[in-house]
Amino acid sequence: MSDKMEYYNCRVRLAGSTQNEVLKTCLSAPELLIVRKIHGAENVLDVELAKLPEYKHKSYDSSRDKQLQEEGLMRDPSEIDPDEDFDDESERQRLATLYGRGLGFDPAKDENIMTPIEHLFGGQYVPLPRRLPEREKELRAAARAKEKKATGKGKKKDEDMSQLEKIA
Repeated sequence: MSDKMEYYNCRVRLAGSTQNEVLKTCLSAPELLIVRKIHGAENVLDVELAKLPEYKHKSYDSSRDKQLQEEGLMRDPSEIDPDEDFDDESERQRLATLYGRGLGFDPAKDENIMTPIEHLFGGQYVPLPRRLPEREKELRAAARAKEKKATGKGKKKDEDMSQLEKIA
């Protein structure tokens, strides 16, 4: 399995309201997990893998988006290279700056305690997740099925089951 970062698109219901939904694009896996923590997993909908080439022509229009992009907090989707090595340290800093207060962390008051990012993902030397847990399970199941098919173990098990059904 690849160790490259996966990026996702989703819709987020603010305060659980169906009348107040925001489309989020090109979220890294850890960023999406933080959005789920802040808004509640039930309010993060339609999660799908981002097709990065689709965003090559996207530009940010709002002044807030441009400011975040200039500060290095919001990625320009056209600059994301999925084949590039992912830097955990800079991503942790970006996420802490963007979402720290949303997770109840104030760097001015809480400088000597564990940040919410550390709390969610472990200390600075623990690698950030590269994909969502459910995606990880899906890929592992597909790999196991492929391995079974290649070794023929699945066929033997199916034959054994049909023999048991005949006996019963």
